[in-house]
Amino acid sequence: ANRSPEPLGDFVRRIRNEKGLSCTGVSKESARFGKRISASYVNRIENKRIKNPSTGRLKALAVSLPER
Repeated sequence: ANRSPEPLGDFVRRIRNEKGLSCTGVSKESARFGKRISASYVNRIENKRIKNPSTGRLKALAVSLPER
């Protein structure tokens, strides 16, 4: 089956929910590793209002959704 990749916003929401984090929680986690991303930015990614986040913001997002 040829599945299309999961949209970024859906992926972020799914992982955030799996980790039991709020958008604010993701924001706080991102600050531990440098560039903080705001809770509203996380929300805008999830709602597909931000289509192409910068590399720095993607890195901050990646480290703020840790494997636990």
